[in-house]
Amino acid sequence: MRKVFALSAFALLCVAGTAAAAPITLPSDSPIAIKFSNREQINQNVLGAIDVPDSATQVYGLADNWGVFIVQTVSLGDVTNNHQTIADSGNPPFFVNGQNGGNQIYGIFYGSQICDPTANCGFPDASGTHATGGHLDLYWSDASSLNLTNALPNSATVTAFTSGTLLAKIDFASGADPLHSQVTIVSNADVTNTAIQEGRSNSFGDVNVAGGGAWTSALNSDWFFTAFGTRDIHFENDFKRASAIGWDTCTAVGGGNCVGFTSSDPVTAFTVPEPASLTLLGLGLAGVAARRRKALANR
Repeated sequence: MRKVFALSAFALLCVAGTAAAAPITLPSDSPIAIKFSNREQINQNVLGAIDVPDSATQVYGLADNWGVFIVQTVSLGDVTNNHQTIADSGNPPFFVNGQNGGNQIYGIFYGSQICDPTANCGFPDASGTHATGGHLDLYWSDASSLNLTNALPNSATVTAFTSGTLLAKIDFASGADPLHSQVTIVSNADVTNTAIQEGRSNSFGDVNVAGGGAWTSALNSDWFFTAFGTRDIHFENDFKRASAIGWDTCTAVGGGNCVGFTSSDPVTAFTVPEPASLTLLGLGLAGVAARRRKALANR
């Protein structure tokens, strides 16, 4: 019942958000399922790193994996494993790319460093490919002007996908590999293999509270349990080779080969109650306690 009510209530919030030309408000105290499409580069030479093409500012620096993305839908999810997993519930999304007046949610991910496969960050017992570090910045726009078909790995794309209203800054965090606290991203495929065609990766993220953003408070839930502490967001990425889109060319420190990929990925989170909701909850509990004390006193 709570899920249906929340969906109805936040359908109204979406309309209100569109009219006000402001980012939508995420539903409070709810599992959230987000689907996004991306274009990305992976550096296959672990001795070097890609120079993310933001030459005017150098904000995004060097990375072995970077890319841009557009959020396609946001909907209420279902908790399938307590504090471990959230799945798409199949509910109609309360945000759809380009609808509700043409709004878009998009951004950039950058900064992860792939481990040398012969040492794998110093733990050769680990299978697949591991990476450390990494960040993701999320933005909102009132008008749908971006598409991935025309996005090329250049500074114009970086500028376009990092303009707008900041929603949140997210840091990739440990937890995907329960044995190694340095690891932030785990893939089942060896991405340094030049013949790689597809793969799957798993990672967690924490909201960077100091970075600000309209969704920072809502996403800062510490909901997912991992071996190294709680996390705010869970990423599961299925990627496929997409050499035709021009992302196989890059400038890498130390040389190396860049491979382009595309994917449609699920992201899950659990939102926290808004401060006003917490205040009301506190007042309600205080009222219950007061009534209980009065009843005991009258016995």
